[in-house]
Amino acid sequence: MNLAEQVMYQQRPESNKARSVVEVTNLSKHYGDFVALKQINLSVIAGEVLGILGPNGAGKTTLLEILEGLKQPTLGEAEVLGFRPDLRSLELKRQTAVVMQHNALSPLLTVRETVELYAAIYGKRLNTKEFLQKTGLDEKTNSRIRHLSGGQKQRLTIALALLSDARLMFLDEPTSELDPQARRVAWELLKERCTQNGTALVLTTHQMEEAATLCDRIIILDQGHILAEGSPADLVQQYCPGQRISFSCQNKNQLRDLNSLSFPISTRDRNNQVEVVIQCQDLQETLQELLNLCQKTSLVIPDLRVESNTLEDVFLHLTGRQLRD
Repeated sequence: MNLAEQVMYQQRPESNKARSVVEVTNLSKHYGDFVALKQINLSVIAGEVLGILGPNGAGKTTLLEILEGLKQPTLGEAEVLGFRPDLRSLELKRQTAVVMQHNALSPLLTVRETVELYAAIYGKRLNTKEFLQKTGLDEKTNSRIRHLSGGQKQRLTIALALLSDARLMFLDEPTSELDPQARRVAWELLKERCTQNGTALVLTTHQMEEAATLCDRIIILDQGHILAEGSPADLVQQYCPGQRISFSCQNKNQLRDLNSLSFPISTRDRNNQVEVVIQCQDLQETLQELLNLCQKTSLVIPDLRVESNTLEDVFLHLTGRQLRD
């Protein structure tokens, strides 16, 4: 697409999409007979954090690569900041930033030199010391990139993206190698950027806590289809309302006793023991039936726990509990 076509495409009168930074319409991607994405529709507005969840091979990376201009869709349309995604578009490059799980940074530069180089590229006047302190990299100021751990490189990559004037950031597993403390700092920095600058984030993650904490809205993608969409709280309310009871099962005889319950149970391995999980709508009724069973049989429940359902429960409910390659 030439510059004139891009300008015309950008200036189409669509008042209902005035704040939209991403629009995807009936988008599909085929690799021969394999369908990686099928009929995807989604939008992202300014200042929003959209999380894309899905098992390995669900199509998350393909979708992100199309939005970044790395791949072209087979069918349908993608629009990013008013343009069709294209790596040749200098304007799109100026207004977007990409944080990949593994980024190529110059191994011989120090952290300070790298930050100052990017600040110069972006035309920013920067107090490097304060910036490194804020991003938790001050202890590595004079360390060369090649000596950084994977988590430290991820922190630096996020920090470099924050230097840009990007209206839209794409983040692929942005905190996968960070420890819990560093992950929280990264979430706060990213949220601050959205709130103060109106920057929108589109991220993929396998971390349910990250999705629940950072994302305003989530799509759950599997086998190229969007299975569900909504805020973390809305998804839990829609697909896994109520609470769950869990406890360790001592032996197979107790498992047989549990089969007499009027509600379904599921089991999972946890700490070399079988853990029983019961999804319940009426907590009091379920607990009473369990208590009655304990009185009638040899069932012993030493570690019963009652918990609210989470985004992870929604994810497993929609995509299945079995690991897929």
